[in-house]
Amino acid sequence: MKLTLFRSSHRTGVIVGLVALLVLLLSATASASGGRLDDNSIRTYEVTIENLTNGQPLTPPLLTFHRRYEGYFGVGQPATFATQQLAENGDLVPAITALNGDPKALTVVAADAPLVPAGTPGAATFADSATLTVRTERAADLLSVASMLICTNDGFTGVDAVHLPHHLGDTVVYYGGSYDAGTEINTEYFGDLVPPCQGLIGVTGDPGTGASNPALAEGGVVSTPHAGIQGGSDLQTAVHGWTDPAVRVTITRVPNIRTYEVTIRNLTGGQPLTPPLLATHDNQFDLFQVGHAASEGIMQIAENGNLAPAIAMLTNSEHVLDVVVGDVPLVPAGTPGAATFPDTVTLTIEGTDQAKFLSYA
Repeated sequence: MKLTLFRSSHRTGVIVGLVALLVLLLSATASASGGRLDDNSIRTYEVTIENLTNGQPLTPPLLTFHRRYEGYFGVGQPATFATQQLAENGDLVPAITALNGDPKALTVVAADAPLVPAGTPGAATFADSATLTVRTERAADLLSVASMLICTNDGFTGVDAVHLPHHLGDTVVYYGGSYDAGTEINTEYFGDLVPPCQGLIGVTGDPGTGASNPALAEGGVVSTPHAGIQGGSDLQTAVHGWTDPAVRVTITRVPNIRTYEVTIRNLTGGQPLTPPLLATHDNQFDLFQVGHAASEGIMQIAENGNLAPAIAMLTNSEHVLDVVVGDVPLVPAGTPGAATFPDTVTLTIEGTDQAKFLSYA
């Protein structure tokens, strides 16, 4: 469930020219506008990545939805440049560039924040898990996830070429171990590590670097498990150490999200309308019913133009998928208020095969 305060787009169109409450069957309007609700070429997955370590922050996870059972980590082989940069410097750009040129990689996305263990200073700003909802092609049947172990020289974690759930509603859970890229000597000195390590974990020392040091290069191969923190340098086993698994990845196949464009036009000559309130929901929900007592939310809209109770009702309902609120009243053309406010607004809202009904007030 999410609440959006006015947003516009240029997607599938559904025109609503009404002055009162209405309920629309989205599947019918999609058909009328040439849209398709049942797109068998697309799959949607909800992926949650959890940091299971006590002392290792992780860079924003990089997710690759791909086909063919070929992993990207290359255990036992020399690390690719992309793997080296991710493992040494937390730099995702080379990996993203390489994946975008790989025909096996169908969808590549990255989280927007590091995953920081609970109880550490960085946890005040960053969570220890991230959930991403990703649309990808049906041909993608595998997922790979990678993050740098930030307080290491060239360590990383993730899962490589794991199977996606097949049926709608299915969930699979995978645990990812730790890997050593074999590209940099494990000095464990802060000066050789990326700078975020110290601030996120709360131990200070040399400022660190975000660039590879050729003097520390080693010609090893990717190996697992990582040897862990040995201590004796700046890194402390009790603070920065961990035991595998380092991450848990939970994948659920969820209904495909479809975006609709809804235009509401005030057709009256003299009645301004409050900002529109829209919701998509399943067939177990009614915003109002003719012949039945009005809910508190509808009463407040009708008597006082107060949307807050209806918004609260919608956002708290398990049957409602999306709630969108316009930001201005709709004022008839030719009236004094029309100099400030429009008589028409276009909003976008999301629906699914289950949440295929639209209510508007």
